[in-house]
Amino acid sequence: MAKQNKILPESIKGVILQYGSDVVKNIRLSNILDDVASFDDIPAAKQVLRTILKAGYGEKLLGVKEDWNLKINVFTAEICQNFGFQKEIVAYLLSSIVYGLGLSDIIPEYTLGNKNDDYSAKHINKTNIISDLKGELNAQKTEYRRLLDTLLVIPAKTSAYYPASALTKLSFVEGKIKILSEALKTSDSDWCIQEREKVLQAHHKDTSSLRVKVYITVALIVTIILFGGLNGISYVLSLGKIETFNQTVQKGDSYVSSGLYDQAFASYLEAYTNYDAFNRSSYKENAFQKMEKVTDKLIEKGKSDNSYLLQAKEALNSLIQLDIPSSVRASLQEKLDGVEQDIINRVNNGRNTLILNVSANKGKLNEAGKKLLDELMKLSPDDYWLNFIKNKEL
Repeated sequence: MAKQNKILPESIKGVILQYGSDVVKNIRLSNILDDVASFDDIPAAKQVLRTILKAGYGEKLLGVKEDWNLKINVFTAEICQNFGFQKEIVAYLLSSIVYGLGLSDIIPEYTLGNKNDDYSAKHINKTNIISDLKGELNAQKTEYRRLLDTLLVIPAKTSAYYPASALTKLSFVEGKIKILSEALKTSDSDWCIQEREKVLQAHHKDTSSLRVKVYITVALIVTIILFGGLNGISYVLSLGKIETFNQTVQKGDSYVSSGLYDQAFASYLEAYTNYDAFNRSSYKENAFQKMEKVTDKLIEKGKSDNSYLLQAKEALNSLIQLDIPSSVRASLQEKLDGVEQDIINRVNNGRNTLILNVSANKGKLNEAGKKLLDELMKLSPDDYWLNFIKNKEL
């Protein structure tokens, strides 16, 4: 097979289009490129690429769906430390494979000043490579702290918390920090949890002093009214808050009757969060049970409707943050794990359906396909292929 006058990334892309993406899983890609591509501009690239493929990094890139740029940085550091190759060549080859797989539409460029430099270990500055990863890790930590501060919801009377939408954004950055920490072999596995706890603890409100004031008032009333009961007096003092609680719960009940389960959950959560008066545990338990029933209803309806499945995930994330027994939290976490797995399966299956829809409609989605794409984008807004299809539709 005659060699073509193409840059290496285009040659890799052409081989993948002809032989399929599995060709990157082993040195078969390198063998084919020997016949069709020229390595004259970067002679060292041929041996480096072969080593990279033999070490399984082609297969690792094939499994990357998002954050591929971060993965390239991590893989580059590993390869340079393990084999002593030049950082620029490794990054260029990994980026070329990513481009060939269609994960990026940016054509990589090899920009090192002297392209004929030897790639032996004497040209490697491992300190710089580690520094790059440490710099990225520090940048992600800075971003995480910023999100912790900006996404925090601080109620007037109760402790601060992070809503479900905030937890989604935080988990995205947490994933990046985990990848970088593993690459650097640092002990940062609990860093995100510790930082979040610091912020929440700083905005924790101890309501014990408020309760003490109520008890003192009640004690005085008991002294004056000899035949008054403590519970009766406390109840009378709490009538305003009880009325507000009941109105908020009734509003949630009306939303349930109308099928507006997400709004019903928000009303019950408001009642639960804001009530701190007579028979506190009983009233909160009532609101919590209603939230659980609504959540179970969302999970059930989510079996056939993607929007309800997303609402169920957000509701479970909110419930887990509440001050509840560990056994109850474990049960909710189990439900959340199931919902998140359903979302993953739903997105995977939906992606295949979209591909068939595009194929059957001359490269475009029909109305049903567009509707499905919008639903899947809400379930997984960062999914690479969903965004790829979305951009093609624009």
